[in-house]
Amino acid sequence: MALQKHHPELKNVWGDLESNIPIVVPDKAEQPAGLKVSLLPFQLESLFWMRKQEKGIWHGGMLADEMGWDSSTLMLCGTKYL
Repeated sequence: MALQKHHPELKNVWGDLESNIPIVVPDKAEQPAGLKVSLLPFQLESLFWMRKQEKGIWHGGMLADEMGWDSSTLMLCGTKYL
C-alpha cells in the first residue's frame, strides 16, 4: 500500500481491529412503530447495524452509502429509534 510505504508509522495506527471487535452479522430490524414510511429491506439492515454499533465498544459508527438511498430517513430512524 502506497500510504504505508511513504508513512510506515501509520501501519498499525488502528491496531488489530479484526481480532478485538466482533463483526456485526447482517440482519433486518423490525419496522419502527410510528414511522409513517415503510423502510426498504436494505434500510432495515442499516437500522439493525446502527443499533448494534450503538451497543458496541465504540457506541456508534459511520454509515455511508450511495447518494439517493434515503440516508436522511435512516438517520432520523437512528436518532429516534435506537
